[in-house]
Amino acid sequence: MKYEKAPEGVIPKAKYDASVYANVVASKYLDHLPLNRLESIYKRAGLHLPKQTMWDMLVTVDELVARPILAQMQRKVLESEVLHSDDTTVRVQVEGQKGGSNGHVWTWRTPAPITKDGEPAKTLVQCTLGRNRAGPRHFLGKWTGTLIVDGLQVYNAVSEENGINRAGCWSHARRGVVTAWKGGCRAAAHLLAPMHRLFWIERAIKQRIQERGLSLEEALALRRKVRDLRSRKVQSVIFERAFNLQEDPAVSPDSTLGKAVNYLINQAEPLQLNLEDARVPIHNNHAEQDLRHVAIGRKNYMTFASEKGGEVAARLYSLVLSAKHAGLDPEAYVRELLSAISTTAEQQIVCKFSLGVHA
Repeated sequence: MKYEKAPEGVIPKAKYDASVYANVVASKYLDHLPLNRLESIYKRAGLHLPKQTMWDMLVTVDELVARPILAQMQRKVLESEVLHSDDTTVRVQVEGQKGGSNGHVWTWRTPAPITKDGEPAKTLVQCTLGRNRAGPRHFLGKWTGTLIVDGLQVYNAVSEENGINRAGCWSHARRGVVTAWKGGCRAAAHLLAPMHRLFWIERAIKQRIQERGLSLEEALALRRKVRDLRSRKVQSVIFERAFNLQEDPAVSPDSTLGKAVNYLINQAEPLQLNLEDARVPIHNNHAEQDLRHVAIGRKNYMTFASEKGGEVAARLYSLVLSAKHAGLDPEAYVRELLSAISTTAEQQIVCKFSLGVHA
């Protein structure tokens, strides 16, 4: 009987080939399965793959694939003059400390393309202990440009030091008004109507860009023109109504609507930056969607088992999310990268599928 040669392992004398490594990565960081649950799934399929072995496999993928690609990708991301950022908390088990510590996950993302042939967005995820300005400062370095964020104050220090323009998120500003309206506050509807109009204008611009197949320069010119003619007036109405509600004695500053109005007024300058710069989206939804992907996983595995676990997770999240933005199957992408590694000479990675960078 003639037997086919077994596929080569990812590293010398490895027991498993690239497809197994890629499946573990996809199961953990795409399908949000904790390793202990994944161990049981493999066991039912007749494969003994212990949790510790899978962790070692994830570390291998991180070292061979994620680190070199993401180092290049970070340089590429920081070449963008406009970035999105958002953050969320996660528990991290710290050696010698009971109960773990509050860690923080940050996402840094280039804007979604506004033309059909635009470059796919790239997402980098960062994990730090604590929620302080060290996270943004470490990632951004001396970067300067326009940063689209909510009103979180931890971005203030690096923004002032680097001369970064802060752009606000209209989705975040609208959220409190929607909550007040759903809670039965009729006055909120008066403010909500022009907010909805603002988003409708942006959707109409996007549709016209796609229908006409505009170039990036033409798309930005159209967005600039429509925002100047339409959005500027709508935003003026929004802030006029917000100031009126702030002065209305019937609207308590501690109420849901009162807090939403105060946020809106305090963020007036960042929220209007999109009127001056056509490259700036009016919301930060895409960064929030990336973090929601992390939050679903957090709900399942509850905590990162170590600081290194958080760092590895951040890099592998970055890899699978950026592959998704590029329209690739993340599992197939990781498998192809691992298959392209040469283990007989100096290790090199050849990207068959490009995310816009090569390592």
